[in-house]
Amino acid sequence: MNGKHSLLSTVVALLLMLAVVASVDSLSVRRSAASPSQGEMTNASPLLVVRAGPPLKEPHYVPPPREFLRNAPHTATITVNYLGTWDSQAQAAFQYAVDIWETQLTSSVPIVVDAEWTALPSGVLGSAGATTLYRDFSNAPQAGTWYPVALANKLAGSDLNGSTAEIHANFSSAFTNWYFGTDGNTPSDKYDFVSVVLHELGHGLGFFGSMIVDDGDSSNGDECTGTANVGCWGNHSDYPFIYDRFTENGSGVALLSFPRNSLELGAQLTGNDVFFDGPNTNAANNNQPAELYAPFPWKYGSSYSHLGEVFNGTKNALMTYSISPGESEHNPGPVVRGMFADMGWTINGATPTPSPTWTTVPTNTPIPTWTTVPTDTPTPTWTPVPTGGPSPTPGTLQGVYLPFVLNDYPVQTATPTPTPGGWLGYFNGIRSLGGVAPLTENSTWSNGCLLHARYMVKTDTISHGEDPASPWYTDEGNTAAQNSNLMVSTDVNASDESAFDLWMTGPFHGIGLIDPNLSATGFGSYRESIGTWQMGACVDVWSGWTGVPASVTFPIMWPGDGKTMPYTAYTGTEQPDPLTSCSGYTAPSGPPVYLLLGPGWSVTPNVTASSFKQGSTDLPHCVFDGTSYTNPDSNAQDLGRAILNARDAVVLIPQSPLTPGSTYTVSITTNGSAYTWSFTVAAAPRRPAALQAGERIR
Repeated sequence: MNGKHSLLSTVVALLLMLAVVASVDSLSVRRSAASPSQGEMTNASPLLVVRAGPPLKEPHYVPPPREFLRNAPHTATITVNYLGTWDSQAQAAFQYAVDIWETQLTSSVPIVVDAEWTALPSGVLGSAGATTLYRDFSNAPQAGTWYPVALANKLAGSDLNGSTAEIHANFSSAFTNWYFGTDGNTPSDKYDFVSVVLHELGHGLGFFGSMIVDDGDSSNGDECTGTANVGCWGNHSDYPFIYDRFTENGSGVALLSFPRNSLELGAQLTGNDVFFDGPNTNAANNNQPAELYAPFPWKYGSSYSHLGEVFNGTKNALMTYSISPGESEHNPGPVVRGMFADMGWTINGATPTPSPTWTTVPTNTPIPTWTTVPTDTPTPTWTPVPTGGPSPTPGTLQGVYLPFVLNDYPVQTATPTPTPGGWLGYFNGIRSLGGVAPLTENSTWSNGCLLHARYMVKTDTISHGEDPASPWYTDEGNTAAQNSNLMVSTDVNASDESAFDLWMTGPFHGIGLIDPNLSATGFGSYRESIGTWQMGACVDVWSGWTGVPASVTFPIMWPGDGKTMPYTAYTGTEQPDPLTSCSGYTAPSGPPVYLLLGPGWSVTPNVTASSFKQGSTDLPHCVFDGTSYTNPDSNAQDLGRAILNARDAVVLIPQSPLTPGSTYTVSITTNGSAYTWSFTVAAAPRRPAALQAGERIR
């Protein structure tokens, strides 16, 4: 979801973050003799994943194709074996999806689907795949090329695999958020079952290739050589899939022309620059190749075998790598129909385009030289693929179980225990210590924060902006980055609450949390065990400015008179650094105490006296505001002053950490008025007084 719905101004249901669980069978290569029409047998084990994206700003519905709506004759027969205890509504939705595909494809050979309604691992909604692939069968358009069995049967005009099903699919019987309606009115918190079935059947019918990139860890997916970032194809055979024959980079160079089992191919597959180039595809896509999903790093199960994120929010969104709650995709879309036509399917209602030109597949020994696909011809010219084996013989790639697993999004490797009331309750609890009104959540801003939190973890950085060249860039995330407090942590188990605690102990971030101008906010966090920063969090403190309510009385003190201070220290993780304005201070110091004089940009503080006492003992402290804050970095100084002026704020920082359970009295004289109040430090503070080296806020 790059962003999964950048064309739709997407939103998120907060913390839709269930751990993905997927099992991967490591299958050895196996061949056995067969008849010339069916060939030999081999097994492979690619794992492809389709994820559930964040909810949409508004429902998105792509209606079924016109052939279906006009009750056109079904030109293919798809028979479903329902395995397990299926709900009648689920079966009806499944059949609805089947009926749509039956009006799109033409085949004289029935297609059988084994569909299991079964318990799946936590977070897994469904899986599907082709059970068998064939090559060099009778009437195969291209020699030395694997075809998914449903397509191979269609091209051969006979049932090559006999009584064996062509597609196998599983759907979670434990998942409770399915929408089984067929009207496209999917609620914003439900997943449209018709869309999921259409997507999974699309993979089973042939929407997948064999190319993968190693991450050096065979436990989470198939590997090429076991060396990280090496790319390969063929699934441990010497022949590509028909899908692979059409893939190229943005310069029009066929991916099959790059050395197999090479870092060079791996770089191509993770450069966010992979396309499907076929005459029918291009005709359906404004006369240009269709972009495929190819992020860095390689996302096993999602990369390469899905359409690119550019198609989200369009009539071609079905085969993108994620499906959102509230999203109803009841049409394969013209681009997918074009891709299927290029691979050999007969598509109803399609305008014929020139057939691909096939070149000879090499035989006997590998060919050491590599050529590229010409870009000045209207139809693809196939690059010879080195095989390292004998001349092509009829073959079968069988036992291929390609699970297209639908998981909750995003991937998390840890789920901290939430505080009752969630992040918003915790946030409003902080505001209540200053008598400031509670906030409501804006889910659009929460989505942006979630996307930027993911960006920070994935790119291992913390910044108030996103690089458009990054595969993790989204418009929503970039906007959130500019409007929000940010936090990263090396601890994948860091809680959402810890982010708010860290922001509050940094005055330039805490002041935004207690701003009375703020009426709504958004928050998102993301966790994954990669890189240095394994948890990222973002809270929007600017978008919800609606002005100060008439009921607000200034000044606002935080913590207020008689309230409990939940912190003992500022631990030195903030930029701009507040201690540059406190001569001789080093972290850890005491936590900031806030005094807000007005709604912002209306009062220029003029502090003439201050004191900070524990009982009757005066304690060293410093005070600064929007005119007196100093920093040797002029840009940081300007930023710090602007943040304070926007809230007419004065900040007091004790030189040393506070003592749990003790009572302190603050007095600040500014603009001719003296303000004095007391608070008590919590006996069990929320944050330790030690420097937290594994955290940063911006």
